[in-house]
Amino acid sequence: MGHFLNGCLGDATTTFTSSAANHEFLPRQNEFAANCTLRPYTVEIFKNVGSAYQVTDALIHTLAIEITAGAIIRATATLHGRAYGKVAKQTPSFIEADPFTWNETSVQIAGSANGELESATITIENPIEGIPTLNGSLNEGKLLRSDFRNITVSGDQDFSTQAEEAKFRAQTRQRFLFTITGDDIGGSKNNEMTFDLPSVNYQTYAYPIGGPGRITAAYEGKAEYDTSSSYALRVTMQNTQTSY
Repeated sequence: MGHFLNGCLGDATTTFTSSAANHEFLPRQNEFAANCTLRPYTVEIFKNVGSAYQVTDALIHTLAIEITAGAIIRATATLHGRAYGKVAKQTPSFIEADPFTWNETSVQIAGSANGELESATITIENPIEGIPTLNGSLNEGKLLRSDFRNITVSGDQDFSTQAEEAKFRAQTRQRFLFTITGDDIGGSKNNEMTFDLPSVNYQTYAYPIGGPGRITAAYEGKAEYDTSSSYALRVTMQNTQTSY
């Protein structure tokens, strides 16, 4: 996850404690380079048929973290690459830690624990435009931002009270804080991720009545830049990785 966050948000600031590293990711406020808005990566995709596909200068411009009750936590990344070719398949390496799961997730809204959310998808979107230039190549010369960054949180809530509906009607900004605590890594520490959105404004809040059974509310909130925190989203990771 660290490399995906590094690509989509910006370079991590890492500090060390006795047995763990803490990585803080904040949305980048400048261009990575004059011809490349975000940090580029080389991505290899092998479909178990023939050669592998290698995408170079790949920008991870959209990242969605899906947290759903009863499931493992998933992340979906969308990339825009400048060029690709075919290469011999390389042997990947994988970490040994277990995946994060829904039961390791706790949520706070406006500073108080909230047990009503049944799902939450945090989406970070950096609109990227490939710009063709007279560079003697068929490849796009620049990969630059075409619009403002967009950060949202959406999903379903149990509609057992009207508390969050009232926040939607009043357009009250609230802090959403997701904490995901995984495997033990020693020293009374765990693999951990937090998603801190200090100022979320509900854009939609729908609670249709479909017949017998519970009523759930589908919500979507937009994360706004918070002047007191100086960010719209802060992601922190605790693990044993020394850097990203």
